[in-house]
Amino acid sequence: MSQQLNHLPHPIRPIVHYESSLAIYWPYALAALLILLFVALIFFWWRKKRRSLVIPPKEALIDRLNRELNELSPTIPFEGKACEDYFYRLSLLFRQIIEEVSEISATDLTLKELKVALVSPSFTERSKAHEMMSFFERADMIKFAKVETSLEEAKLSTKNVRYWTRCLLANQLASAQIGESSENTMKNSKGFKKEVSHQL
Repeated sequence: MSQQLNHLPHPIRPIVHYESSLAIYWPYALAALLILLFVALIFFWWRKKRRSLVIPPKEALIDRLNRELNELSPTIPFEGKACEDYFYRLSLLFRQIIEEVSEISATDLTLKELKVALVSPSFTERSKAHEMMSFFERADMIKFAKVETSLEEAKLSTKNVRYWTRCLLANQLASAQIGESSENTMKNSKGFKKEVSHQL
């Protein structure tokens, strides 16, 4: 046998035992498993935190406008363009409030058209309507005709607009309550009629 192998270019080498593929790659497989586990933990933690977050209700437009009005105040020094911009902002804000609490498209109307709409009996008291119109006319004169004004006038106008806004909101709430009461009365009346008709 040895004589037959003498012609080989190299001697017979011993059998080499190779590690199985599983033994070679198990550290990588373990690392991948740990990474997946970590990602899964992060994902479930994120979902739990997201569910626990309390989403605040969306602020109603009239509430936002009322808040902006209460936060609005003239800058000091109150002069030049600051006066014009302030009265323009106060006037526009009040027009938006009127539009929200009534059926008057105040932001789309001219001063003349707005005057006709405000003196409508269904809107507010005539005396308040005339006071509001005086404010709108004065604000336009300050903004567009460059009429001089003062810090005291700005503060007084802001105070008046806030008062008128409270009145309009109170009227809106009262109208809504009256409408709801009337609706309930009608429902009760219909229910009573049905009950009587069944008895007959």
